[in-house]
Amino acid sequence: MTSSAAAARRHGWLELLQQSGPFVTVPVADRVWPSGLPTVPEPVRARLRFAVAELLATNGATRTELAHAVFRGALGWADALVEGVELPSSLTEVVAEHGATVRPDFAFHTEPEEPPDGALELEPDDVDDDEADREGSPQPPVADGPWRTLGMWVPWGQHPLTRTVVAGWTASPVERLAALLRARDVPVGLVADGRWWALVWAPRGKPVGAAVWDAALWSEEPETLQAFVALLDRRRFLGVTPEDRLPSLLTESALAQEAVTTALGGQVRHAVEMLVARLDQLDHEADR
Repeated sequence: MTSSAAAARRHGWLELLQQSGPFVTVPVADRVWPSGLPTVPEPVRARLRFAVAELLATNGATRTELAHAVFRGALGWADALVEGVELPSSLTEVVAEHGATVRPDFAFHTEPEEPPDGALELEPDDVDDDEADREGSPQPPVADGPWRTLGMWVPWGQHPLTRTVVAGWTASPVERLAALLRARDVPVGLVADGRWWALVWAPRGKPVGAAVWDAALWSEEPETLQAFVALLDRRRFLGVTPEDRLPSLLTESALAQEAVTTALGGQVRHAVEMLVARLDQLDHEADR
C-alpha cells in the first residue's frame, strides 16, 4: 500500500462528513495526526451517547444539556466559552443588503496573545503577497484574535446547508454565519441545531468551506466524533503551535488544493495546445 493510500485509510473520517467547499485535506490531516486521530475517553463518549439519545427522543428539547456535554465535557472550552447575554453587542452584524441582523449565540474567547520579546510584528500591508504566494515559500500562520470561534444555534431539524428564507434573506445557516465571521474577521465558526453540527471556515476573499457532522452517528461512526473533538478541542486553539491551529490547517489545505487545481489547469492547456498543433499539422499535410 502506498503512503498516500495508507494516509487516506487512516483518515477515512473525511469521507464520512458532508462537505461543501474547501476543508481539511488528507495530507494535512496526516501531517498533524500521523498515527490517526486521538481517541475520545470512554466517560466522555458515554455522556455524549446519553445526551444525544435524550436530544433525539425529545426532538431537541434537551439541547442545552447536549451543548454542555459537548462544549464543557468533550471540547474542554470551560472558561473560554461565552454564551447568550454575555456576548458583547459589538459582535452583532447588520447585513444591510438583506436587511437582516446576524448575532452569535456562543463563542470561544481568550485573551490576545502577547508576541515574544523582540519579535517584529508585521501589519497586513507589510506582507509581500508575491513572496507569500511564490511556489515553495512558507505561508505565515493565520493570526488569532481573542474571538477564536463564533457559533449560532438554528431551529431543531434545520440542516446547516439547507437554504431558507428568514426576514427576506434566502440563505443557509452556514451562509449566514459566514457573513458574520467575515464581518468580524473570525475565520472559523460552528452552526448547529443539536443533531447537525457544521464547522464553517469563512476567510475573507476566499470561498466558504463547511463540514457537517451528524451527532446521531457519533456512536456508530466513532471516527467522526474523534474528528469533531480533535478539530475543535481547546488544545487545537491554544495548546499547539500557530501553524497547527485549526484556521492554519484549513488555510494550508486550501493552498494545497489551489496548487493542484493550477497544475491540472496547466496540464489541460498544454494538452489542448498539442492537440491543436497536431490537427493543424494533419490539415496541412492533407492540403487543407
